[in-house]
Amino acid sequence: RGSNLTSGVNIDSFLNRSIDAMEDLSDSDHLRIREILKLTGIVPTNFAELGFRVPRLQRYFLARGSDTAIGYDVSDLSLRFGESIGYDVRRFDFSTLEGNLNLKNCDLIVSYHMLEHISDPLPAVKKIYDEMDNNAVLHVEIPIEPDGPRLEFAHMFPFHKGDLGSMLIEAGFEIIDLSTVPHYGGPAVERYTAVKRALND
Repeated sequence: RGSNLTSGVNIDSFLNRSIDAMEDLSDSDHLRIREILKLTGIVPTNFAELGFRVPRLQRYFLARGSDTAIGYDVSDLSLRFGESIGYDVRRFDFSTLEGNLNLKNCDLIVSYHMLEHISDPLPAVKKIYDEMDNNAVLHVEIPIEPDGPRLEFAHMFPFHKGDLGSMLIEAGFEIIDLSTVPHYGGPAVERYTAVKRALND
């Protein structure tokens, strides 16, 4: 997912492409960051991205005052690249839930177009919830694919409208916002902002 070598592409060209991808925020990055700042009003103290591909958002938030920024992924290429340029990147498999997912002290966790790559995303959503601190925010986006998953993009789970919202609620999250606005030219999406509340809140 996201980090692979296709025919005729070697590791050097992959790394060059990844470095290029670090340079500028994409339209989707700008849209999501505006939404986060509008809803929360703060730059996170401790940030984590789940399924980061390249650590572009880690760089963005660190440059704007975040104390820490962590990236989790299962792709060896993403992990090797992120580590080689000095970022805190860690392995976690959201399909098998193998690895050490530590989201304690993170006040903002984001995950964009990762959950559709899992055949059963609900256990991953529950794991994310369990590892988060109370009052931490999750900002998560998935494509809507009611006709079936786009297998050519290694999608495994075809999200319908409302599926992710139901999973978030079942896991224990409080949903504070839902947006269906895609970036320019992007696919149909749902993007949720959800909070883990303390049981007595």
